[in-house]
Amino acid sequence: ETSVDVCVIGSGLAGLVAAIAAAKEGSKVLLLEKEAKFGGNSSKATSGINGCGTRLQKDRGIPDSSQMFANDIIESGRGSCDSQLVDTLVRNGSEAIEFLESLGCHFDALHQCGGHSLPRTHGFAPKPDGSPVPVGWTIIQACLRYCASTYPERITLKPNCRVTSLVPSENEEDGISGCCFTENWKDADEDSKKENKAKAVLWTCHAP
Repeated sequence: ETSVDVCVIGSGLAGLVAAIAAAKEGSKVLLLEKEAKFGGNSSKATSGINGCGTRLQKDRGIPDSSQMFANDIIESGRGSCDSQLVDTLVRNGSEAIEFLESLGCHFDALHQCGGHSLPRTHGFAPKPDGSPVPVGWTIIQACLRYCASTYPERITLKPNCRVTSLVPSENEEDGISGCCFTENWKDADEDSKKENKAKAVLWTCHAP
């Protein structure tokens, strides 16, 4: 049995950012990833991250606004948008891009993807030979480098770990107190499960 402040399940962009945010506050973090490689579906993303009023837009003289961004989303959604989620994306998109840049993501390309009236999808310029830079993979690698260089004592990343159950607190009002997982789960036997105690458990991926 091990014990940490925060246990993060899943190593996509949501999980890695959650781990970094917790470490910034002084927490000891254990991140568990079921697959052999970190990144999840985030590493496969190919377009970029949307935001308005960003440094890159301002540098290129693109007159975007929160209202324009929201209008594009709502029009594209054709009545299916959750207004609160639209507001969250519009208000926090720029801050999210700035946060990723602070981790070492150097966005230097803007694209106008479907449904947008202006270029606001942030990505990376092609390589010198003209081949595209994989956006998701590049962002994930920047996050992993940041974890290793900035918080090697606070963040522990463990691949090949399948979470099998959550551990309820003895006092039900306190919610979850940890999780059980199996290391090298594809080759493990039934007796190889481990339990990790945590003050907080963040599930950032799809259900197993």
